[in-house]
Amino acid sequence: MASGVTVNDEVIRVFNDMKVRKSSSTEDVKKRKKAVLFCLSEDKKKIIVEEGKQILVGDIGESVDDPYGCFVKLLPPNDCRYGLYDATYETKESKKEDLVFIFWAPDGAPLKSKMIYASSKDAIKKKFTGIKHEWQVNGLDDIQDRAALAEKLGGNVVVSLEGKPVVLCTREEEAASCQRAHASASLPVRPPPYFSLNVTLTQPDPPLQPDSNLTPPSNLTPTPPPPT
Repeated sequence: MASGVTVNDEVIRVFNDMKVRKSSSTEDVKKRKKAVLFCLSEDKKKIIVEEGKQILVGDIGESVDDPYGCFVKLLPPNDCRYGLYDATYETKESKKEDLVFIFWAPDGAPLKSKMIYASSKDAIKKKFTGIKHEWQVNGLDDIQDRAALAEKLGGNVVVSLEGKPVVLCTREEEAASCQRAHASASLPVRPPPYFSLNVTLTQPDPPLQPDSNLTPPSNLTPTPPPPT
């Protein structure tokens, strides 16, 4: 369902600058955006470029060492955003660059925000003509590992992203890993060894008690004490 939200002209201009990689001076290249976030205006009626949430090509190697990791840090933990990321990657055959449209909708975002961003997504997508890669992300666990983006760009054919190697597991490897984890969890737990001592306890003999039925012999007379 359309939300009636419109797209600001600045958003379209930023997209066109990132999409068209024409020959230009070194200074112009440095001013190009490597990544950028878009948000809703305060009145929730327009999609605008979010101020201060961008990475320039000229920042890489200067203030930014890892552009992908830096982009992930730009994402707000408790609200939605749209994003464009200009991915530079290598396959087993060649080096490539592709724009990726990202819809960031974390689990911790308010329900109202999720609804309006979801219903407004088509409005901005229609302005981003020619984009081959779209990615909806619902949490940091889905985006922190660069292998997740590499999977979107080409799967196992991608060997590096932003100059850093990418290790992708095949489905067979993932299944084998799950089986190993399941087998490990299913192993019986052996109880610790214990020792048994065979000890027989005996009760002590009871003390002797005088027999009240016994009477002294009648022929016994007491011995008088010696004279003093």
